[in-house]
This record gives sequence, structure tokens and C-alpha cells, in this order.
Amino acid sequence: QYLPAWLLFKAADWMQGPYFHEVYASKRHVATGEPFSDTDVSRLFLAGFVAATLVGTAAGSLVDSRGRRAGCVLYAAAAGAAAASVVCERPELLLAGRVVGGIGTSLLAAAPEAWLCAEHARLSLPAASLGGIFGWAYFGDSLVAIASGQVASRAASAGGPQAPFLASLPLLAAGAAIASATWRENRGGKGGGGGGGLRE
Repeated sequence: QYLPAWLLFKAADWMQGPYFHEVYASKRHVATGEPFSDTDVSRLFLAGFVAATLVGTAAGSLVDSRGRRAGCVLYAAAAGAAAASVVCERPELLLAGRVVGGIGTSLLAAAPEAWLCAEHARLSLPAASLGGIFGWAYFGDSLVAIASGQVASRAASAGGPQAPFLASLPLLAAGAAIASATWRENRGGKGGGGGGGLRE
């Protein structure tokens, strides 16, 4: 249950990554009609990095207390909102999208692996099996990165730099649906297991 959801989240992330600069550089100021400058684009990037940094310091504690599965679903919602924001032309909406996207990045780094480790501990599985899951996860991630890059490239060629972001939305929705349907919630606590467990 872990791998399908996590790989879908990663596929969505890989699809978006190469096109951030291009999609923002394609925007024009509503008031003047002038294209975004490199400074404008840099400010958007900076907003995302600052949001990721600030939330990243608390993301682990947040998902431990509120629920790791919930953190994964919230990541999908945040990344989806950020992806959808690229169709906007207003700078403030693009800025908000980057901030939300930065928050999503922190959640992706914190929530899925924390859920897996807690579930592994709850089931008292051998340590080697956790290493095996991570091995398959990162091997799968490398394949997903290649495939996502190809799909994103074709989408961008057909629909412009916004297309890879929009194409990532079904992947995020599918990952969130799988996590919601097949993962039981777990939270921080003694043994790290919380209320977790795979559903039968």
C-alpha cells in the first residue's frame, strides 16, 4: 500500500519540477502587459523556498500530532492547489501558489516515510524488510522520474508550460485516494505506532 501512493506523489512532483521557471517566465503583468522579469520569477521561487524552510522545521511534529496519513493527503491538496495556480495571471495568486507549494514540499519530505516507519514498528517486522521497502521505493522513484520527465515533455510540447502541472493533478488525486483508502492513520507516541495499521 505504501509504494503506489508514494510513487504517485513522486511522479507528480517530478512532472512539475522542470517547468517552474518556464511557466512563470511565460506570465505577463496584468496592469502593464509586460512579461515577468527574472527578478519576478526569483521572488516566486524564494517564496516557495522560505515557506518550505519555515514549515519544514515543524512538519515532523505536525504530522506526528495530527496524523501521518492526513499529512500525505494534505500534501496532495497543497501540491494540487499550487499546480492549479499556474493558470492564474495575477502575481499575488501565483505567489500564494508558490507558498502553498513550499508547504507541500515539506509535507512530502516528512509524512509518507514517517507513516511507513511507524507502521513497520507497529507490526514488529524485521529491520531488513524496512530497508527492502525503501530500496524498492527509491529504485521505483528513479524509474518514475524518467517516465514522468517524458510525459511532462510531451505535455509541455502539446499544451505549453502549464500542461505538466495540470497533468500532475490526477496523480496527486490518485495518490491521496490510495492513502486514504488503504492506510490507517498513525500518530506519534510510544513506539511511534499510534493508531496505525494496514487495512485488511
